[in-house]
Amino acid sequence: MKDSIQKVMLAALTVLLVLTGQVLVVMASEPVRLEVTATFVQFTAADPGTCDPSTFLPNPGDQSCIATLGELFTAAGDFVGGAFVEATFAPLPDGSDSFTDFQTWSGTINGRGTGTFTLLEYDGVTKADGSYTSKLRSVDGTGSGDFEGITAWGSSKGNATTGFNSLTLTFPGHKHH
Repeated sequence: MKDSIQKVMLAALTVLLVLTGQVLVVMASEPVRLEVTATFVQFTAADPGTCDPSTFLPNPGDQSCIATLGELFTAAGDFVGGAFVEATFAPLPDGSDSFTDFQTWSGTINGRGTGTFTLLEYDGVTKADGSYTSKLRSVDGTGSGDFEGITAWGSSKGNATTGFNSLTLTFPGHKHH
């Protein structure tokens, strides 16, 4: 269960970390690529929903199920800090899944400032090998500190097993303070 859950959450967190970094790095309306490694710290919640409570995979005979997780991560690379992720995912028997989540990032992007912001990650797909892709956008009004007023959208790809993520985001309208 922990491995399946950790794959989904690590993918979500990694995406969030990458997005956070890109949001902070971009001061104009140009794409920015960030590389971040997310390290799992702990689960804050785990609800197996309709999944097997010990594996977080579909019960025997079921094609899919729905579960939710809360996780904390630390981030290193282009974004340094931490992230809290609340994810809902639909795993398949082969270990792949589809997911969506909200991620709140707190930390620093070197030379760009410190603060927090929240991202919505959607259209997330994790393959059985842990590789994933997703889309991202900032949640309006959630930026604080140097990230107040940030608007962002983009995409993410990475590997939930290793925690390494790469994101490309565009952040128009960022007003650096």
